[in-house]
Amino acid sequence: MKDLKIQVYEEQLKKQQTEMQLYQLQLRPHFLLNMLNNLISYAQMKDFPSVKKLAMFLSSHCRYILYNTWFVTVEEELVYTQNYFDMQTMHSNEGCRLTTKYDDDVLDLEIPILCIQVFVENSLKCALTRQSELEIRVSLDLCSSSEGEACLRICIDDTGPGFSGKTLQDFQKAPSPPEPGAGHGIGIFNVRERFMLLYGDNASVLFSNNDTGGAHVELLIPTEPQRRKI
Repeated sequence: MKDLKIQVYEEQLKKQQTEMQLYQLQLRPHFLLNMLNNLISYAQMKDFPSVKKLAMFLSSHCRYILYNTWFVTVEEELVYTQNYFDMQTMHSNEGCRLTTKYDDDVLDLEIPILCIQVFVENSLKCALTRQSELEIRVSLDLCSSSEGEACLRICIDDTGPGFSGKTLQDFQKAPSPPEPGAGHGIGIFNVRERFMLLYGDNASVLFSNNDTGGAHVELLIPTEPQRRKI
């Protein structure tokens, strides 16, 4: 009986490892093709300063997602997110601004890779199709869950149009993969699935709109080693 329990546990562990690897592979090619096409366009226009600048952004991007696995520190994720933002707004950043607010004691905490960047990306996608200015605010602090457990709270707010009513309704349901060819929603689905796989019900992703307008996303991640073994 003991050997059978060990065997079942090992099989579950292998399944979780395989699922995590698939989610990581899903993240890695995300938006890279668009950036490479931009690089080709700059080269064809002989805009070599832009080629150099974008190549440096891409180098930092690839180094981050290829040499990190499932967890990074908050500080690493914030640095990467700023790099991503700068890369995406390289020639359209007049009306876009990214600000961060945090206490120094959260910088060394470990979080799943790209769990902040994905939501900054989502805000940018809405903003870059509009002509108005946009501010994206990322704030981090320590709090307690409803069960009294210590948590890291990450809030991503923007001054964009906010989530539609249908989108908020969809987010209240269990995460489901985006429709084939939808071209959006993959990153958010990916984060929610990884949270469930790593933390079970001990972590959450909440969506709402601010009273003053704009989208609000709140992540709650345990600070204690409660995550599942992968």
